[in-house]
Amino acid sequence: MKNKEIAVRVGTTEQVVKNYLRKVYDKLGVADRLELALYCLQNRVVDGAAKPASDTSDPNENLRVSTYARSLPGPVFVKDTTEHRYSDHLTPELAAGIAHTFVVREPSAAIASHVAVKPDASCSDIGYENQYLLFALAWSLAGRPPVVLDSDLLVRAPAEVVRAYCAAIGLPYRPEAMCWPAGDRPEWARTAVWHVTAGRSTGFETALPRPVPLAGHLRDYYDHHRPYYDRMLDHALSLSRTEATR
Repeated sequence: MKNKEIAVRVGTTEQVVKNYLRKVYDKLGVADRLELALYCLQNRVVDGAAKPASDTSDPNENLRVSTYARSLPGPVFVKDTTEHRYSDHLTPELAAGIAHTFVVREPSAAIASHVAVKPDASCSDIGYENQYLLFALAWSLAGRPPVVLDSDLLVRAPAEVVRAYCAAIGLPYRPEAMCWPAGDRPEWARTAVWHVTAGRSTGFETALPRPVPLAGHLRDYYDHHRPYYDRMLDHALSLSRTEATR
């Protein structure tokens, strides 16, 4: 949540919020919001935190699915997005045995795609802040950074990135999995509007990433989330120059 949004919610000015944040930073010995978020996660300060009143969906539904999946024999794949703050719920017990992967995309392009489907998206809906909090918590619980995939590199060199990813998490690389038949999947039914392009695809479309110019509140969203993206991107799988240009 941005300083301006906090000020509106508590009935004060943005400058007062900034002043209080500076006092908190000084008291805890942190430099900025990112370090404050990591401090809160490591010290479980956010346990039981109230959710925004506008959040009427149930993130626990997906956590129940994840818990059920862990009870099944063999490896199970679970994917989710980060408009919800799942870091409030991830415990050492739930995290045990999970090979986390975080996929990141250049924020301006992601924001433009998001508001094309959901024009009234809030800053929190964009998700990078929540994703970073979950990334930091998963790192803290495992003692090592989770695997991060740069989706812009993925579409530039699909086979090479997927091969490197499989090696990183201990899965066999299967070239035949790099293509698939077009069509919807039953698990997309509830959120079909977000999967139209994916349903038409038959493989990765190689493309060069292009930042999208943003203005107004969308630029504010970008400025808020860009630092979280950058922190995760620092840990993304990389390729040698030879691999990236094959």
